[in-house]
Amino acid sequence: MYEDIFIEISEFTRKNPSLFKTADDWLKGFDGDLDDAWCDARYGLDYDKDWLKIILVASRTYEKGIQYLLNVILAGEYTGLQHPNLTLLQRALDDTKKANQ
Repeated sequence: MYEDIFIEISEFTRKNPSLFKTADDWLKGFDGDLDDAWCDARYGLDYDKDWLKIILVASRTYEKGIQYLLNVILAGEYTGLQHPNLTLLQRALDDTKKANQ
């Protein structure tokens, strides 16, 4: 189920708040607009994705509720078995965990 990754992300961000300090500072610049924050984190101009921003936005979006999550991160149509953003989130979480062991 798609909720599993969001639960895991939320637990990870709660257990590692210092890891997300700069991402949290960045997120404050969006004044609660998680739609814009998601787009910036996901499609920003940086060549390398900032996994911490992606994880933090996903965590905050999940905290707002399932309907909000579906409208922001899991919106749109897709043809595969799984929404492509779920694959992105899993990679972001796995790579972040690996880099911070």
